[in-house]
Amino acid sequence: MSEHQKVTKTTDRDRFPLDPEIIVSLAAVPVLLAVVGIKKLSEGISAIGSASEEIFRGDRLPVLHFPDTRDEERA
Repeated sequence: MSEHQKVTKTTDRDRFPLDPEIIVSLAAVPVLLAVVGIKKLSEGISAIGSASEEIFRGDRLPVLHFPDTRDEERA
């Protein structure tokens, strides 16, 4: 057999230069950051919702004094 006729076998190691464990560990960091980011985002949206409820509830709105209409009807 000449050198040109030799068939080289490719192993899984040759096709993937990085170890699968390294790939998984590198992919874990963005996934964890996304989970933490989504949690913080949902907490922020919830806080905004609570603040808007307080505004629409009327605690921070001024009290408007309307004249009593019954007094005007009697006069």
